[in-house]
Amino acid sequence: MLHDCTTNGLLNEESVVVFGDIHGRLDLLNEHLEQVAGYGCQLIFLGDYIDRGPDGIGVLKRVIELVKFPTFCGFSKVTALLGNHEHMALLAAATGAYSDMQLWLQNGGRMEEFPAIKNDYQEWLSNLPTLYKHDKKVFFKGAERELVCTHGSIDPSRPLEAQDVNTLVWGRAERGYDTDTLVVNGHTPVDTPKWYTTTTGDVLRIDTGAYYTDVLTAVIFQEVP
Repeated sequence: MLHDCTTNGLLNEESVVVFGDIHGRLDLLNEHLEQVAGYGCQLIFLGDYIDRGPDGIGVLKRVIELVKFPTFCGFSKVTALLGNHEHMALLAAATGAYSDMQLWLQNGGRMEEFPAIKNDYQEWLSNLPTLYKHDKKVFFKGAERELVCTHGSIDPSRPLEAQDVNTLVWGRAERGYDTDTLVVNGHTPVDTPKWYTTTTGDVLRIDTGAYYTDVLTAVIFQEVP
């Protein structure tokens, strides 16, 4: 599902497309990419590429291609964040501990994908950021907002550069950052993109449980000129 928050419905280099949790649904990801490729849009992925769904490795390959060669793929810039499922897989790969492996497997990890994660993708995943702040404001609900993206949640009491990784990757609290900022999260499933107005600012959650609902959500914003 493409959820359009632009003011004119047009796609161009000022369009910012934020993707929710993919969880191995390469088919859904490719369907969305076909609709937005070729316009020079900017893409942001909120994490959780692997686990649960059938083709986590295929999703990783596709996202890495997009990050490394955005213009070749029809985009101007692509950013990928770390999700809690990558976080669990990395811990299992780094320690080899039974408890870490079980935690990952119990949360949808796919053992058949573990060798590739450990041998081929561990370094790339280890270098993913946990927070993204867009360099321009975007329009949202008729107002101009700073755009901040995380997989999990955010702590409004901390500067962006001093956020706790566990909050960014694992947090589920409905918290904005400030009244001039829109925070976009994945991680916590919602039926449709859900907008919260909190005392610390706006939050938009876009994880629509793609692996079991067949609905992958991507939200399109437009930069403020």
